[in-house]
Amino acid sequence: MTMLLEKEAQRDIQLLRQAWEHKSTFAFLPEKTGVDHAWIEKGLSLLPDELKNDHFVLLTSGTTGAPKLVIGQRQRSEELAAVLH
Repeated sequence: MTMLLEKEAQRDIQLLRQAWEHKSTFAFLPEKTGVDHAWIEKGLSLLPDELKNDHFVLLTSGTTGAPKLVIGQRQRSEELAAVLH
């Protein structure tokens, strides 16, 4: 599973486009995560098989407690974006 750092995507937006278009689930991580990447990798490794494709993972800031990995389905996100536009 790919982990894409925000600063990498800012330097080259094509990396985010490629991750979005690739079938495999990817994680988009803010520049300041506040957690060790090993913790993130462990969480991602625990995803059930049905979430390992066609999804994306975001990391919450943890301002209300411990950070959490949030999983979204790409198709539903695209449908929501279409409604908003």
